[in-house]
Amino acid sequence: MASCNFSLRSADHIGDTLRHMFPDSKIAAGFNLNRSSASYMIGEGLAPCLKTVIIDDVKKSNLPFNMHFDETTTAQVKKQMDLILCNWSPTHNEVWAAYYTSLFYGHAEGAKVASRMFSQMKDDGIPMGKLIALARDGPNVNKTILNELQQMIKDDYP
Repeated sequence: MASCNFSLRSADHIGDTLRHMFPDSKIAAGFNLNRSSASYMIGEGLAPCLKTVIIDDVKKSNLPFNMHFDETTTAQVKKQMDLILCNWSPTHNEVWAAYYTSLFYGHAEGAKVASRMFSQMKDDGIPMGKLIALARDGPNVNKTILNELQQMIKDDYP
């Protein structure tokens, strides 16, 4: 589902499909899946593993990397910031851009958002001293975050 961009709703009837495809299979006969279970498996099972793979790849490359952030307001009227890391991947032997994580918060000033971004990446062991670019939607978007993050990196990695 995750790798093929299928909707979670498509999981609701996959058991029926498998039973029709393989009527003599005991495995298909007992297979059940629904969107809640699929969401849980992806979010709680696969996501932490993939995040670890991405972080390890950034560390292994030992080269500069950049980060893209995109802030939006969710349906629950919370701020969500998605972070994407872009680096030379020694695993794939090419430039690799991958979703890293999302941060959720209510209304927050740029300094608090930058602090949250910095501490998340530092907690995950990402070598912030190698961050060379911060990409965003436009040149005037969240300049405070850029300035604050730049200062935090200078303070921690002189």
